Amino acid sequence: MKIKQKFLALGLSISIVLGNIGSINALDTVSTIEGTDRYETAGLVADKLTYDTAILVNSDRTLADGLSASGLAGVVKAPILLSKENVLPKATSSRLGNVKKIYIIGGYDMISHEIEDSLKAQGIEIKRIEGDDRIKTSLYVADEIAKLKKIDKVIFTNGFKGEADAMSVSPVAVRDQAPIILTNGQSTSFDSKDMESYVLGSADVMSDSLVADTNATRLGGVNRFETNKKVIQQFFKSPTSFYITKSHILVDSLTGSTIAGESPIVLVNTMSDKSILKGARSLTTLGSLDRVTLQRSINATDPKDMYNKDALNKELMILLQYNDKVSFELCKEENANYIDLAKSYNGTLQNLYEEHLMINSNSVIYNKVTTLITQEIDLNNALVRDDLDAATELSQMILDTITEIDALQ
Repeated sequence: MKIKQKFLALGLSISIVLGNIGSINALDTVSTIEGTDRYETAGLVADKLTYDTAILVNSDRTLADGLSASGLAGVVKAPILLSKENVLPKATSSRLGNVKKIYIIGGYDMISHEIEDSLKAQGIEIKRIEGDDRIKTSLYVADEIAKLKKIDKVIFTNGFKGEADAMSVSPVAVRDQAPIILTNGQSTSFDSKDMESYVLGSADVMSDSLVADTNATRLGGVNRFETNKKVIQQFFKSPTSFYITKSHILVDSLTGSTIAGESPIVLVNTMSDKSILKGARSLTTLGSLDRVTLQRSINATDPKDMYNKDALNKELMILLQYNDKVSFELCKEENANYIDLAKSYNGTLQNLYEEHLMINSNSVIYNKVTTLITQEIDLNNALVRDDLDAATELSQMILDTITEIDALQ
C-alpha cells in the first residue's frame, strides 16, 4: 500500500536542525476590558468614564443605528450602552443610576416603548433619534450634533456594506466630535460644504462620484484590515497605545470608541496584517480575544525573529511521534486502529498549530513549517474520515515540504 511506504518515509525524514535566534518584545502593558457578554463589556467601558448622559443602541440584529452614534457620544461625553428590544440588561441598567439624559438611537422595533417608559419613570430625560431607515437615522444624528456644535469634519461610509469601515473610524468620530453619515454608496443628501470630509471604503462600496460630490478624501483598502490601517495612519500620529478587538465582532469596537481618545482601535484576526502595531508600548483588548490572535498582536509590536532550533525541534518531535504511530498502525496486516489514533491526535495537532502561530517569526523556514503542520492536520482529518486516497496524496505533499525545509538549511 502506497500510504505505508509514505509514512515509513515520513518517519525517517524529520531530522532538521535550525540555528538559534532570540528576542523579547518591548511592550510595557497588556490589559483587557472584557465582560461576560457584549453588554457587560460595554458597561466596563462606561465605568472608565464620568457621565450624566448615555446613548442606548440595540446591537442584536444590526449595528446600523450604532454606526452613527459615535460622533454624538463624543459631543455629549456619553458612553454607548447596549439594550435588547424589550429588555434592558442588568449590565446596562446598573450604569444608568446617575444619568439625567439618554439618547435612544433607533425606532421602537429596536428599543421598545416599555423600556423608554421605564426610563422616563425614573426621571430620566429621553430623546429618541430615529429615521425611516439607517441612512436617515444617521442624518438625524448629525442634525442633533449640529445643534450642539458646529460641524467641521464629516465621515461618509456605506450603510449597508461598511460596518467594519465605520468601526475603524468610530474613535475618530468620538474624539473629533464628527458625524458618521451612512449612505447607499452612490450619493448623500448631507451638505459637507466647507467641511473636512472623508469617504471610507474602496470604489466598490463608495463611488468616485460620491467622493467628488462631497469633496472628500478617500480612505479605503482591499479589505477591512487595510482600510483600518489607512484610517489609523490618517488620523493618529505615531501612536504607542492601541486597542485591539475581533474583526468580526464589531460591537466591542463601537462601545470602546468612547474611551479610545488618542489610541486607535485595530481590528484583528489570527492571520491579519498587524504591522500597524509595531513600536506599541501598550495594548488593551476590547472583548474576548483568543490566545493566538493576542500573542500574534503582541509579537507584531516588536517583530523580531524568535523561531529557534529548540522551537523547531520540539515541533518536529511531535510530528515524528505522530507519523511513527500512524505508520505503525497502517502497516499492521490486521486490526489496524489508525482512525481512533487519528482522533486522539486532533487536540495535539491543533494545539501544536496554535503554539506555532504564537511564535514571532516570518522567516522562510518558519512559514514552511506552518505549511507542514497544516498538511499534517489535513492528513489526520483524512485518516479520521478513513479516506486513504486523500491521506496518500497528503503524505506525498508532506514529504515534499520536508524536503523543501531541509534544503533551506
